[in-house]
Amino acid sequence: MLELIVYPDPIHPVVREIDIRKDDREALLKFLESSAQGRFLLKNTGGLHALLYLMTSSPNSPTRDQRDVLDIVIERTVAQHFKTWTTDPLIQAKMIETTQWQGRYLGFWHIHPPRLKAGSPTEGIEPSMADMRNAVELGQFLTIVFQPDGFDVYDLSPLAALGRADLSRAELIRYRSPDWRRHFAAQLRIAQSSNAP
Repeated sequence: MLELIVYPDPIHPVVREIDIRKDDREALLKFLESSAQGRFLLKNTGGLHALLYLMTSSPNSPTRDQRDVLDIVIERTVAQHFKTWTTDPLIQAKMIETTQWQGRYLGFWHIHPPRLKAGSPTEGIEPSMADMRNAVELGQFLTIVFQPDGFDVYDLSPLAALGRADLSRAELIRYRSPDWRRHFAAQLRIAQSSNAP
């Protein structure tokens, strides 16, 4: 049996706050500078730190162009960091220590969820180059890819021994079931009816 443990991403709450605080640029900059996660976003999001610093250090009010650019940078920051998951050895150790488990520890995993196409769920995207690089560096990276009638599990651990990204060398397990398709079709109908006006 394989047990998948979910843990919170420490960056996601900070990203949510960026969008909430974007109209008060000085407060936003102070908020981001006050935590390791905020400083990570300032350092690793192109232009965010420089733009906020420029807009808060000038005695003049920000121009309309600057505000428009900030909106674009924040939109890209949110999109970039909500499609990724942050982990490090400290998070990994904490989750191992706080989780009741038995057997062998497999390593990191994540899901490539379904995409919607013409209102129906369609296949997720196969493991990316970043996924394969993670497998090479971490020794393991399990990627579960949604399919409309099941899922594919890519065990990328062979890439660590190989020392390079090569998806053809990953181990692949496919699961298919008509029940799976019916389940997700029903879930999609429920979601669509709850969003209807």
